[in-house]
Amino acid sequence: MTAPAPEPTRARPASLIGRLVAVAAIGLALGVPALVAGTRAMVDRFAREAVDTQIRGLGAQLRGVWASAAAATAPKAPTRRAAPPAIALADLEWVWQISVDGRVVARGGALELVDVTLTGRLAGPTAAFVVGDRASRIGELRIAERLVDEAVPRFSDDDTVGPATARVRYLIGVRRDRYLADVARVAAEVGGLWRLVAGATAGGVLAMLGLFLLVASRELGRVGRALDAYEHGRTDRVVGRFPRELDRLVQRINAMLGHTARLAARARKYALKIAHDLGHPVTIVRNELARPSPDLALAARQLDRMAALIARTTNLAAAIGRDGVGVAPRIAIAPVLADVRDGYRLMLRRDPVEITVACPETLNWAIPRPDLEAMVGNLVGNAHRHAASRIVISAEAPTAAHLRITVADDGPGIAAEDRAAALAWGGRLDQARPGTGIGLAIVADLVDLHGGSLALDSSAALGGLEATITLPAAGGTQHRRMT
Repeated sequence: MTAPAPEPTRARPASLIGRLVAVAAIGLALGVPALVAGTRAMVDRFAREAVDTQIRGLGAQLRGVWASAAAATAPKAPTRRAAPPAIALADLEWVWQISVDGRVVARGGALELVDVTLTGRLAGPTAAFVVGDRASRIGELRIAERLVDEAVPRFSDDDTVGPATARVRYLIGVRRDRYLADVARVAAEVGGLWRLVAGATAGGVLAMLGLFLLVASRELGRVGRALDAYEHGRTDRVVGRFPRELDRLVQRINAMLGHTARLAARARKYALKIAHDLGHPVTIVRNELARPSPDLALAARQLDRMAALIARTTNLAAAIGRDGVGVAPRIAIAPVLADVRDGYRLMLRRDPVEITVACPETLNWAIPRPDLEAMVGNLVGNAHRHAASRIVISAEAPTAAHLRITVADDGPGIAAEDRAAALAWGGRLDQARPGTGIGLAIVADLVDLHGGSLALDSSAALGGLEATITLPAAGGTQHRRMT
């Protein structure tokens, strides 16, 4: 005999905590540079806005100085011409210029020295200074500009003109290299604080990540210890209080363990039952064959009995029942009943018995198809042995919680006092007809597996036996009831 091939070595599964740590490390490897770059960009934006705000502030000061100087130099007589005021800023690197109605009336020393005039860009008045870059004859500048209509002395050769409203354009700024130097200085001043904040944030993230891994490891460890307790026989299921995400998994594990236990109990039950039931006919056959003149007819009947017992156990073992994994898929009932009918028609094509099906095409139910076929098939087989000419298979769902299937025939029926015996194993009421007497008993066992009931009654329409199966919906409970 060839030795069986060894099972392939299963690779050791990766640790979930290890995977989480790896994902966290990758996240940090990608996140820290992004955090540094984001912090740097934020600091740079803050520094630029701070220097721009300083430029706007100087623009507001320039406007105030201009207004004060204009008031101080205004002529006492309204018909006398006023001279442009003199304005001086402490920082000579600042570039500024004031225009009234398009004519430059004042500018800083940096522009006077090289005789440069700045060109405005604003077309209309603004509520605040607008900052931007622009090129000039003295290089790149960072300029704040505002255009405003206000009352100022008019500086002209017309001696009859006094104070009036004019459009004043204020321009003030600094060379771009000085601007960038100021931005770098501000960024250096606040960069340390931002780095401290970013470091604290990263530290907090690491601490939270470590805490998460610690809690995850602890909870998974609790599940593992609960599984170990079950495997070592200390508990009959996975016991413990777990987080919601793990508790759902534990509930499914317990459901599978319960399912396995029920299947094992069911297998033990059937094994013990068939061992017990086969013991008596085996003893009879053995003793009969040991006699000098054995009764072969008796031995044959006992062999038929043993075959019937084996068939019973085979039917029950093949049935899925309510212990199947999960909820059975919903199936259409009418095609199953039609298949049973057509199967008997093919098997008994010369038989005069007519088999009809009455079932709504839309009727469906959550039940394993093999179990339904076995139930209906055994009922139809029993009816066929006794029917005169007609068998009717019908199905309906009187409520959303129950399915009812009826098989009726026009045979002699079964007296009310004999119906319980007809459901017993080997209970043959008509010894003249062939059979084992287990058809109805098999159906009763299959129905019981699904928590349903099997009832025997007289058919009002056909006059023979009417066998009715009632099955609860998936998850429902109904005690077996046989009458």
